[in-house]
Amino acid sequence: TLLAVHMAFYFAIAQKQVSITVKVHGYSGSSVSLYKVENGEAKRMSFRWPAKNDTCVFNFSLDQETVFYLGKTGGKGSDHKYVLYLKPGENKWVNAYLTKASIDFDSCKIVKPNAETVLLQKWTNILNDYCVLGANRGKREQFIAEYGSFVKKADQLKKKAVLPNKHFKQLYISKIDAEIIYPKAAAFFNFGRRMNAEYDTSEIHKS
Repeated sequence: TLLAVHMAFYFAIAQKQVSITVKVHGYSGSSVSLYKVENGEAKRMSFRWPAKNDTCVFNFSLDQETVFYLGKTGGKGSDHKYVLYLKPGENKWVNAYLTKASIDFDSCKIVKPNAETVLLQKWTNILNDYCVLGANRGKREQFIAEYGSFVKKADQLKKKAVLPNKHFKQLYISKIDAEIIYPKAAAFFNFGRRMNAEYDTSEIHKS
């Protein structure tokens, strides 16, 4: 139908190619996994094996701004340490660092990250650090004592999301509001598999 033709045309216009080039320093044979966030849940989109110069490239079409995570395949992907906010048409270069004993990348440095990626990485670091503290049963009292500070840091970050990108601001605040609940709930299950298997923010983010 004519409507279907028009919809396909506009969809094709909205789709733009993006690329993520990952240079793995200290490469020891593991592939690189890319996770895409859909409905509040990070799902593995694909993986690549570094080849020439220990580098791999993810090329795909994107029709809207999206949150991605990068990680070493087989590592602790559920931690989702390294975040990347991509807009249609963007191309990014990432330097990932490994040692032989690394479970996941030791660090990831994005060359010229956009402001959205910087804010997301700050929150990711705060959340993961607090969860690591909570997973240590020997530091449970410290975990409880620092909850107020954790919430304060989250509020401060939300106030920093003063960007022209209104879509991102709404997404960012919603993400923090949803994920700030996780450590308290996960602590009840000692951050075990039972909690991590059940916790899902997808319903919160659905519109």
